Amino acid sequence: LRYTDFGRCKSGDTLRYAGFHDGEWLSFRVCLAGTKMLGKGKNKRETYELYPVGLATSFLRGENPARIWIETADARRPVMAKLETYFGNFRVDLQE
Repeated sequence: LRYTDFGRCKSGDTLRYAGFHDGEWLSFRVCLAGTKMLGKGKNKRETYELYPVGLATSFLRGENPARIWIETADARRPVMAKLETYFGNFRVDLQE
């Protein structure tokens, strides 16, 4: 995700990725939900909002239960992650 040029994508586009983990090739899709400003005051950052497509388990709730926000700047650092479950919502704010 860090090297993807999201500037050429529009909201709703689905991107395909492949990765290697634990001796196995994995294939997954990520949808670009759009851009969003996160933070307050001097810490405000423009981010891309992304969510995995086809992520379904009995633990997760809703149509798109996991979301991640990454900076639009060249570093593409993750800023926030959110997961919706039947036990409640989990939100992680990632800071420098």
